[in-house]
Amino acid sequence: MRNILKYLLLLFLLGSCKNKKKEFSINQESMPISRLKELAIDKGDTDAYHELSIAYMDSPNDSSFINTATAMADKHHFPEAYLDVYYSATDYYHRKDFKDLDDLSNEERLLALDYLKKGAEKGNKECMKLLGYYYIDGKYFQQDTIKGNKLVREGEKY
Repeated sequence: MRNILKYLLLLFLLGSCKNKKKEFSINQESMPISRLKELAIDKGDTDAYHELSIAYMDSPNDSSFINTATAMADKHHFPEAYLDVYYSATDYYHRKDFKDLDDLSNEERLLALDYLKKGAEKGNKECMKLLGYYYIDGKYFQQDTIKGNKLVREGEKY
């Protein structure tokens, strides 16, 4: 009888664990997301913004990060935010859903490329490299291999 109770308890525990499909990340925010957004957008708090970007990377169902990234770029001219607008538009952080620029609407593509250009102008090295490759390729901009190679080289200097 005692062994049967242990067995039933074990089955119950295993069954209840199997049904829980909660997402978990070791990257726990220091405060509520709403407060982090407020600090980032209103005050330009880069630490809060970094926490939000990590939370976004961990949450494939969150499509609101692009709004925060756009605000940080436009309002506070934070170089990393320009790249994050591009990455959010292409869903780069959630690689299984990664979208090529061709997969985007014309409006989304123009937004992604515009922020890539702005980020390169602000000195974001990754923006420079990506933009350089687009100039070399000539698909989204008039082909300019000299400008493209210069941007790639500049973006590779760390």
